[in-house]
Amino acid sequence: MKTSIKPQITKSSIEELVVLVDEQDREIGTELKSKVHHKNTPLHRAFSLFLFDHPSDKPSDWLRGKILATQRAESKKTWPNVWSNSLCGHPSPGESREDGIVRRVREELGCEIKDLKKVSDYRYRFERDGMVENEICPVYMATIDGEVAPNSKEVQAWGWFEWQDFLDELKLDDENKWTEWSKEEAQLVDQYLKTHTLTSTTKSLSSMAGSVKVKNPISVEKLRDITDYSS
Repeated sequence: MKTSIKPQITKSSIEELVVLVDEQDREIGTELKSKVHHKNTPLHRAFSLFLFDHPSDKPSDWLRGKILATQRAESKKTWPNVWSNSLCGHPSPGESREDGIVRRVREELGCEIKDLKKVSDYRYRFERDGMVENEICPVYMATIDGEVAPNSKEVQAWGWFEWQDFLDELKLDDENKWTEWSKEEAQLVDQYLKTHTLTSTTKSLSSMAGSVKVKNPISVEKLRDITDYSS
């Protein structure tokens, strides 16, 4: 009697599928991740994450935190050895981008996240060394929950940067050490953070003003008498 042993199917043995989309982010098909990137890469669905270490859930406080930057592994098909923001990835068919981010953070960075927020929609196409990235890639931010333990197959180096130092690194990069998309996305995040900081400050000042009580308020008529310089 012949017997056969079925190969064990593991998560790593199942090739990842990428969702192909039109310009309105409507799904039009799928393709293997290993085959989707080339010199004519079709538009596909993605996400990008900026991971902060600040414990506060207020975006206005995150400017005082640090951002995790990662260097892509040498084995990466696209942009190997290049530094980028914390995480980039693709949602699986039927998976939301938010769920995809949580999954990829666990797989790539070995940690959990909290306070996940969408910063902005973003669509880009860049080419380097004959390889094209072509994605509808909304930008997200979150705070880390636990310690980072990167997967060496995905990340070869990583570090925490003060937010302004991170922006300066990107701005002064004239040797293409950083991904093109991280430079544009960082500006979106910076605008988001500063807008929310201003909004929070305005609300705080309005609240303070509303709580101030004036003893013996001066009437308009009395004020006019005080400021009458005709005599």
